[in-house]
Amino acid sequence: MNDIYEELLIKIAKHPMGAPRHPAILTILKELFTPVEARLASRMSLKALEVADIAERGEMLPERALFLLENMANKGIIYCDKAKGQVRYALMPPMPGFFEFSLVKGEDTPRNRKLGQLWDEYFTGALGDAMHATAVPMSRVVPIKKKVAYGMEIFPYEEAAEIVKKAEKIALGQCQCRFSVRKCDAPLDVCILLDNWADFLTDRNLARPIGVEEAIDALKRSEEAGLVHTTPNTKTPVPYICNCCSCCCFMLRGVTELGRKSLASSRFRAVVDEDACTGCEACAAICGFKAIEINDENTASVSLEDCMGCGLCTSVCPEDSISMIQRENAVIPYDKGAELMMDMARHKGALEPMKKG
Repeated sequence: MNDIYEELLIKIAKHPMGAPRHPAILTILKELFTPVEARLASRMSLKALEVADIAERGEMLPERALFLLENMANKGIIYCDKAKGQVRYALMPPMPGFFEFSLVKGEDTPRNRKLGQLWDEYFTGALGDAMHATAVPMSRVVPIKKKVAYGMEIFPYEEAAEIVKKAEKIALGQCQCRFSVRKCDAPLDVCILLDNWADFLTDRNLARPIGVEEAIDALKRSEEAGLVHTTPNTKTPVPYICNCCSCCCFMLRGVTELGRKSLASSRFRAVVDEDACTGCEACAAICGFKAIEINDENTASVSLEDCMGCGLCTSVCPEDSISMIQRENAVIPYDKGAELMMDMARHKGALEPMKKG
């Protein structure tokens, strides 16, 4: 039976996000997949396939394969794509993937708490190094539009409110990272899912459908709690907006704990008006990247290397002495998600395995 889960892990590990072998992930797979589900999943692909193709790979009748695929999709451990009227199913990587989807409903049960602890153990022990071992930033920071320098254009993909306004479907779920790690009391109900992801998760009753106003309210509540907006490092489509904390988030911890550059900063950086700054330390307190300190002159000083351009510091400065200006050599997001994944795969030497997945 253990061989079934080893085979499934080998298949999932073909994704450029990585899935290194570790006792925690094997335990997670056994918790999420029954043996018969794991066997069929190990024959699936990282590319979406129709039921007939998966049934042939799994050497079973299509009716039986469909039953198992639907069970797995309802648990959020595989993905169901209904684009262009075709129903297809695909394996997902651990993150972003079946970690988020299996816990996004936010059911606080002993089993889910156990899974959360296992995911944190897996990230710390193996997955963190694997998923963040890339020079291609997989995610990007989206700045809050509090105080961007006058006359500077903000593109629609750089503003969280504009991203949700352009979405055809929006859903709200629970933050899986904070549920798992539990190092802070920031709000959980601020995980925003968009378009295809929202469609899949609401269809499976794993997330709650919401409108634009409630999504913008979630963004505001996140900013008030000092959470950083992040999305995939793409312009479109944007399937989610994470509202993250540096103490729990498996993406931000790649920067804050592992010191990796796997997160792209926004196009902006914070700058301080030293004449107006009173050294109150509010900006330093809210900066999860520890990019701000109070210098000997009792004014805030921003590290250009560490500032990720989230803009939270501008939201708490009582003197309005911090603003956002365009940084030099800003990382421009990829046009499409497929381009991002292919570039990550090239960098990690995983292009051929992913194609064969």
